[in-house]
Amino acid sequence: MKKKPQLKPSSTAIYGYNVVQKLSVMGCFTTTTSHKKYATKAMFHVVQNHDFTCSNLLSASTSETLGIISFAHSIKVPDDIFHGFGKLEGINIKLHIDNDVQPKAQTHRRIPYHVRRDVEKELKCLEEQDIIEEVEGPTPWMSPIVVVPKKSGGVRLCVNMREANKAIKWERHLMPTIEDDQRFEWLHCLQSY
Repeated sequence: MKKKPQLKPSSTAIYGYNVVQKLSVMGCFTTTTSHKKYATKAMFHVVQNHDFTCSNLLSASTSETLGIISFAHSIKVPDDIFHGFGKLEGINIKLHIDNDVQPKAQTHRRIPYHVRRDVEKELKCLEEQDIIEEVEGPTPWMSPIVVVPKKSGGVRLCVNMREANKAIKWERHLMPTIEDDQRFEWLHCLQSY
């Protein structure tokens, strides 16, 4: 950069990932930036950074224009490898159930007559793919299906699991933030020497 740019006021709110407090934006400026044989005009926001919790970021669109990254717009998947939904073999999932929650059989929603044949066809297809299975006899839990017509024809079946989800004890996992990563690097450096 040949000369120091003049900062213009900016009303843009910038946040670190998973952080509630916004970063202090000092202003913004527009300049031409280049990488190898590519050049583009881009806007830069200057952030006050006393504790070095964040570094320079370049937007995806600017990075793509400069040839730093590229996006694959079409993915070709070999038909002989991937077909259907697939199945995760040998893995058991443990759902933590709250036994204090009373089972609830929700009221069945009426299926419009003109889509009943499509619903039966979709249920049969899902059963053949081993995604669902028919339950015979009484069951303490029942969740209604919601039928959504597709633009391409046929139907999409959605299950309203609102009541059943009340019985699941959720495990909570925090997503790491930039600040967490910086602290980890600092601790890692201390332990390395």
